[in-house]
Amino acid sequence: MPEPDLTRGFTDEHRAKFFAYLDRLPAKDRPVYGFAGQQPSVWQRLGGGTTYVLVLFFPDHVVLSTRRMSNHRESARTTRLLAEITSIDVAPGPLRSSALIRFVGDKPMKLSGITPAAATPLARFADADVAAFDRADLAPDAVRAFFVACSRGLPLPDGLFRDLA
Repeated sequence: MPEPDLTRGFTDEHRAKFFAYLDRLPAKDRPVYGFAGQQPSVWQRLGGGTTYVLVLFFPDHVVLSTRRMSNHRESARTTRLLAEITSIDVAPGPLRSSALIRFVGDKPMKLSGITPAAATPLARFADADVAAFDRADLAPDAVRAFFVACSRGLPLPDGLFRDLA
């Protein structure tokens, strides 16, 4: 069976299969949460291509994978320690949210176009740290955003959902 049709829904069976696969990975290589957002720029406002960023949180670090919307190829990858994040400020919008991630000794990174469900765990990060990404607390749409980020940022195996009818 091909990857799930994310427009119809990411079922509980998909969720269980996805998390079972992640649990088989070594702890250091197992993401705890992820999402995608657009990096606003002057170039984009002038009609240029959109740059989007896949953000994958791991137990001790975060990977920021910058990609071009036109071909989805990675143009840059940055790995930062989780302890270097000083704050994540989420600004909810009517349809999409934006997040401002501040790192120690570096300029903040602003990401827009984040679904409200994907932004909810980010808003809890200041109070709960990595516990904000507890699987039991993730809404179905947040798990969907996590799956999409992993499917583009990690090598997920082909046929992960093959045995689901």
